[in-house]
Amino acid sequence: MDALTETATIGKVSISDTGEASKVITGPGVTVTSWEQNGGVNVMQAATRVTAQEVNGGRLTTEGDYTITIANANGGTLKRDKDVVTANTLNSPSGLSETTIRKAA
Repeated sequence: MDALTETATIGKVSISDTGEASKVITGPGVTVTSWEQNGGVNVMQAATRVTAQEVNGGRLTTEGDYTITIANANGGTLKRDKDVVTANTLNSPSGLSETTIRKAA
């Protein structure tokens, strides 16, 4: 996608790089069925509902106005757009984890 007005449908985004060298960015016109990442510094925007999101490592920032049906945060850093991205179910890892909740401005 070259322009913000373009649209595309992606069945699954899979990022296997476990380091921070890779960077995947989807735009607001993209329909993503599922997102799985093991690393990288990534940004997910979507046009509609994302069925599944799994973060095993790296950093993922979610931006836009859409819903994630199931989000699995197994590791790494997951930063959500606090005003508009909704996760129906958020599964976090067993054991020690850190969750930060801030009131929207």
